[in-house]
Amino acid sequence: MINIFLVDDHKIFLDGLQVLISNEPDMHVLGVAYSGPQALEMLKNMEAPDVIVLDIAMPGMKGVDLARIILKERPATKVMALSMYANNYIISEMISVGVKGYVLKDCTSKDLLLAIRAISSGGMFFCEEVSKIISKDYTQIMQQGPTSSEVTLTERELDVLKLLVDGKSVNEISQILHISKNTVNSHRTNIMVKLNCETIVDLIRYSIRKGFFEFDK
Repeated sequence: MINIFLVDDHKIFLDGLQVLISNEPDMHVLGVAYSGPQALEMLKNMEAPDVIVLDIAMPGMKGVDLARIILKERPATKVMALSMYANNYIISEMISVGVKGYVLKDCTSKDLLLAIRAISSGGMFFCEEVSKIISKDYTQIMQQGPTSSEVTLTERELDVLKLLVDGKSVNEISQILHISKNTVNSHRTNIMVKLNCETIVDLIRYSIRKGFFEFDK
């Protein structure tokens, strides 16, 4: 069962979302909040949700600030952004704080439920329009770099890249791949240099462009 907590300041939209999710046999809505401060207060007194779906623009606290606080206090909880805005700055900001998905409010019910399931199982999900924005942004970055030639990552570097993009720490990657932390750090440095990336957001852009994440068309 996927336990879900919903945060959105539009009550009618939130009510509809709650009904949609509650009709799924493998999902359960733990609670709903209409603002960031209310969400933080409610989360203090309930079991940890598996997935928190939150709006970007809310009165009292921005979605990115709410996501940052939640992920600091509950690092095991997955956060997904649900927004009307397909803006590359906002998307990058949300990814940089650790959200695992970004879906637009005009998406289909199928995509929304698919996103929740993907994120709860440890994956990431970006709706098609968002993934195009991220990929385009990365392409522009690469064109501004010292070379436009295609780079090649080793099989081990690809393993490390996928785990980094999935939000795993150096220590976790070391345990999963059965290699030392120094080796993980060495691979990470090589990946960053090869791909002309400076942040995890850049790595996610690269991963989307290379097809590491799949999206319903």
